[in-house]
Amino acid sequence: PPRAPPPPAPPAAPAAPQSPVLLAAAAAQGLEIRGQVARAAGGLVFHLAFANGSAQALDGFQIQFNKNTFGLAPGQLQLPAIPPGGSASTVLPLSTGGAVAPPPASAVLQIAIKNRQQPVWYLTATLAVDQLFMADGILDRETYLNTWKSLPDANESTKHFAGVTVGSVDAWVARLKPQHVFFMAQRQLQGTNQTVIYLSLKLPPATMVLVETTTTVGMPGVKCCIKTASPDVSPLVFDALESIMA
Repeated sequence: PPRAPPPPAPPAAPAAPQSPVLLAAAAAQGLEIRGQVARAAGGLVFHLAFANGSAQALDGFQIQFNKNTFGLAPGQLQLPAIPPGGSASTVLPLSTGGAVAPPPASAVLQIAIKNRQQPVWYLTATLAVDQLFMADGILDRETYLNTWKSLPDANESTKHFAGVTVGSVDAWVARLKPQHVFFMAQRQLQGTNQTVIYLSLKLPPATMVLVETTTTVGMPGVKCCIKTASPDVSPLVFDALESIMA
């Protein structure tokens, strides 16, 4: 009897998205650098990929960060020599004990990278702020309330997220927790069908952010109120929260 045709091959897994280009080869004597800061088990890392389009091997790579809003500092950059036409990648551990830049807050990280064969290259990376939310951003009820009361009204700001719908408070809170946005409490606004959900998060090096969201469950629209001792970070936090809540 004729054989049954083989089963169709499973679809190929989608390729991992490439990190953004931080240094273009045309501007750096053939050296291209891609990179992205991300959260990993135990802290933050900088995924870096180097491609050598020059005619000589490149080695002796070193990296420095300028002082920045979040106190990010690089660990030791460990790369092999990269031959002409070759490439190498690494995962660079980051600490949050570096020099902190004065306000206003910025998600831009200024970086200097050098090797033995070329001049110092200056580049910037735009941080995904939601990746910086820290694992120890949870607060107990008493600390949350005392912190909120202790901060002046000028440190409070509000934004409306028109595109966010809370279908179920429990499911929504469970989805935020792995993003290091932590549930503290909820209450029903008396005489309304609105629910207030209290959340907290922490940004490096040690900025606590208190979040109060008000919504009608099942209906689009969330009013998000933020209070923090460093109010200049609020616009960055609003953008990050809106992207992970949507």
